[in-house]
Amino acid sequence: MGADIHWIIERRHRNGTWHAVATKSHSLHRLFRETGFNFGAWEQRPEDAKLGARNYDLFSLLSDVRSENTVENPIMNSELPDDLSEMARLEIDGYGVDGHSHGWAGGGMVLGFTRSRDENLKRFGKTFREVLLSGVADLILPRNFYDEASRDWIYPDIDETEPAHDRLLRIRDSENLLPWEDDHDNLRLIVFYDN
Repeated sequence: MGADIHWIIERRHRNGTWHAVATKSHSLHRLFRETGFNFGAWEQRPEDAKLGARNYDLFSLLSDVRSENTVENPIMNSELPDDLSEMARLEIDGYGVDGHSHGWAGGGMVLGFTRSRDENLKRFGKTFREVLLSGVADLILPRNFYDEASRDWIYPDIDETEPAHDRLLRIRDSENLLPWEDDHDNLRLIVFYDN
C-alpha cells in the first residue's frame, strides 16, 4: 500500500478570508468527467493533476512522509492555518483518520522551489507555477458534497448542478481575490497524505 499526496490551493480574498480555488480531487473529477472516466487519460493529465503525482523523495522533503531517514526540518509548516477555508476543511475532514501529515506553505515559498538544487522540488515548483498560469486557480470553488443516492461526490460546477445565480455570485466574488502575481503571500498550498 502506498501514500498519496493531496493538495489544496487557497487564495486570499480582499476581506482577508481564504478561499479554495483548486484541489487535487476537483482536478481529477474534472479530468475523469471530461474523458468519460477514462483512467488511461491519467497519462495525459493536465498540470494540476500532475501536481499530485506520487513521489516519495518529494514527500520526504515536504513533510517527512515515507522518509528512509528522518528529515530534520520538513519544508511544510506542520500545523494547519487557523483561517483555513471551509472547502479545505471539508476536503481534509473527508479523509478522516486516513488523512495525515497535514501542512502548508505560502505561495512565495512554493514558487521559490523553481530555484532549488533538488530536482524534485524544482519540478514541483514549476508544476505549481504552471497550474497557476493555466487559470485553474482563478475562481473560488463551489462547495462539493457527498450524494448518498449516487454514492459519489458531487462537484456542482463540473456536474452541472450549480444554479446559475450561485455561479454568477461565485464568479463575481472571485473578482475580489487578491492577485497572487503581485504578492505571492496571497496564495498558499495545503498538503496532506493518505495511505
